[in-house]
Amino acid sequence: TQVKYLIQNLRANVQTVNTYEHAEVEPFLKSLKKIATYRAYSPMNLAKMLDQIRPDIIHFYHSHTMYNALKRINFKPKIYEVVHNRMGFGGDSTSYGKEFTHVAVCVSPDAEKYFKSKIPTFPTTVIPNGVDTNTFAVRPPKPRGARLVGGFTGRLEGGWGKGVPDIIEIVKDLPIDFELVGTDYGGFKKQIQDRGIKNIKVLPYSPNPEEAYKRWDFFLSMSPAEGFGLSIAEAVMMHIPTVLLNCGGVCHYLEDHVSALIGDTPEDVRHRLWQLINDEVSLDQSQVDLSAVRMA
Repeated sequence: TQVKYLIQNLRANVQTVNTYEHAEVEPFLKSLKKIATYRAYSPMNLAKMLDQIRPDIIHFYHSHTMYNALKRINFKPKIYEVVHNRMGFGGDSTSYGKEFTHVAVCVSPDAEKYFKSKIPTFPTTVIPNGVDTNTFAVRPPKPRGARLVGGFTGRLEGGWGKGVPDIIEIVKDLPIDFELVGTDYGGFKKQIQDRGIKNIKVLPYSPNPEEAYKRWDFFLSMSPAEGFGLSIAEAVMMHIPTVLLNCGGVCHYLEDHVSALIGDTPEDVRHRLWQLINDEVSLDQSQVDLSAVRMA
């Protein structure tokens, strides 16, 4: 998503060439119009392509293939790596050398803090991820109904990674209706049915989450930790009241009770939800700029 936004929003005089490693990426890249695309089958193959293209800038996300290709190229471009995680995983950007990279671009202060904990003296800068404000346009004020409808869209994974079990526990007894939208990896639809919970629905993944946002009176996230948190940013940029657990990432660009309702514990989040239900809060999200244009 961020690669697409970057290509769409870079200045017209910037020519973009994409290289990729995995076949699963091909349909996405082919959907990008008039962009030269090359598959890298090995570090040596990628190095040969780079030597032919000779870009002024190489911009990439964690990649051992790119790192090993950079050892072999015969020119000296500027090289930027994007760091989007706040916790380590196998093969992340801290798992190989940085002798070719000039700057690590971190999508949040949390991503920078993680990176600095591993490579403390390396130059970094923080640039937040962006939202396509044509697709996720500011929604006209939605008339308040007798019963609020809220939702979450994202990866409905088992366990606590995205906080879906906490969402269910908080919402199940409130006088609201709620939609969980995404691929149901955690089997939450069956859990909700087996427990007899009536006010929560699980809906399938949609490639157009903005349509769900338009239905909702509020967006709720209980994710405990995010490198950024794009779905939260999308909801805020559409000016949908957003209630969330302080997950880091995008929270650094928001202010509690101003641009979002941010709680440090599930109990705090539940309290803020009640404030929303009782119409006790009014948010102003107009000062938040997490647009893809700004990111580019």
